[in-house]
Amino acid sequence: MLMVTRSKKQAIALPATLVVFSRLDSVTEGLSSMLATRRYDSYEAFESEGNPEERLAFLVDLQNLPQPLEVVHALRCHPEWRARMIWTQGKAGPECHALTDGAFEAVGNPLEQIDHCSVRWARANGGQPLRSQDEILLALLWSHPQMSLDPVRDWSAPELYRYPLLDALLDEGASEYWLRSLRQRRLVEGDGLVDRVRLCPRCRHGHLSFVDLCPECGPLRGSCGCQRLVAG
Repeated sequence: MLMVTRSKKQAIALPATLVVFSRLDSVTEGLSSMLATRRYDSYEAFESEGNPEERLAFLVDLQNLPQPLEVVHALRCHPEWRARMIWTQGKAGPECHALTDGAFEAVGNPLEQIDHCSVRWARANGGQPLRSQDEILLALLWSHPQMSLDPVRDWSAPELYRYPLLDALLDEGASEYWLRSLRQRRLVEGDGLVDRVRLCPRCRHGHLSFVDLCPECGPLRGSCGCQRLVAG
């Protein structure tokens, strides 16, 4: 039977600390009664002090940071921090929503969620090290039940939509190919239709130009279809 390693057990037993990214001291007021907090003005300030051995969760103030989405991206991309809980305060856009664990004010018991996430992450893959991108993604989704692969509309993306969480975890290559592989192997499944996108059957791109043709006479003519009428 596979067991959780000693180092992971020790990590779960450590006291939890909520790292708050904000320029306002008032954001941390009232949080100390729930768990220990530390505040940083920027990700760079935290990066110079962050210790992977600590049991951390994160809160990003979306209203009072100059580039809050960059902070969220940096956390979810970093090998040591991407598995941690990342909450937000303030209005979150689609991309931020796709990368985080939701609004902190909606969390009833943050310490309980941190514990739940830590235990599940430690048990993922039978407690063995996560070596592949597939294992990391599935462990992240399993340990963060409120997260899913949410698409974000982006006209510059080949398929007109992209998945920020896949982009954050991907070491190299294109995320659309990874997503296609995940679907083919049934590692992920659809949970609701967001939009219908027409893709070229050859290049799989969605930047298409349509030319309407009449099924009866070919090119559209004045007598085909519904017309705007004027007096003769």
